[in-house]
Formats: sequence, C-alpha cells, structure tokens
Amino acid sequence: MRSLTHHTLMYTEMYPVDVILEAAEHSPERLHRLIGFDATQHPLAVQIGGRAAERMGRAARLCAEQGYDDVGINVGCPSETVSVLQGYGACLMKDAALVQQLARFEGLSALKAVAHRSSPMVAVYPGGRARYMRHVNNPDGNGRLLT
Repeated sequence: MRSLTHHTLMYTEMYPVDVILEAAEHSPERLHRLIGFDATQHPLAVQIGGRAAERMGRAARLCAEQGYDDVGINVGCPSETVSVLQGYGACLMKDAALVQQLARFEGLSALKAVAHRSSPMVAVYPGGRARYMRHVNNPDGNGRLLT
C-alpha cells in the first residue's frame, strides 16, 4: 500500500494494550518484533485497543518510542471478542467519558507532527449494517483524532 503514496497517513492493525505491555516486559526485542516497522512506512499511525487509561498511556508511550507518527484509540472494532468479551473497540462508542479519559495520553512528546492527514472513515455496524462517518475530533481540542 505504501508504494502508492508517501503522503497519506497509514494505520496499523489494532494492537491490544495488554499484548504491547506484555511484549515490553519480556524484552525490547519482543516489543520491536510486535510493533516495529520499517522507516519507509512513514507517516504511520498505530491503533491500540484497551479500556484502562494508565495502561493505554504506557502502551502509547512505547509506540511513540518505536517511532510511530501518531497513536490512535480503536473505538470501531465490531468484533465480538474485542467489543463484547474484552470491553473495547466499538462498545466504547457508548461511553464518551471513558474515551475522553483514554485519549488523554501523557508524555507523548516523542510523537511527530503529522503535517498531512488523510480523511479516513470509521465503519459503524448498527443492526448488522455498515455505514461510514468521519473521524471525531478529540474534545480536549489538542488536534488528536479518534480512530
């Protein structure tokens, strides 16, 4: 996909916060094998999924240290395993206060400024149908977008 353009912000698959933190606790090599990427992939954002703000912040910092240009919170995954059993993904759309709390990553000065951002859409699955809506700006007004 990157061979088409180097100007569009691309997103990774979603990584569960607990998996990122477990890899980091094991070794830097394991973390790099999990979320590392080739520098030719920039600009690149990582999607993380979870529901504990402190753990989200720790995982976001680890991703920033790996060189990602942005860190997004996955609030759109409709998977039953993710949304129902693990309590994040699409089910977070019902809890705006929690999403606000999760979006307040601290200590992410390592993130680069993204000068050009595509306008990706979020798939919403009400009643088994997909429709698309634009990203929602972070209510904190710091320019971050929720994925």
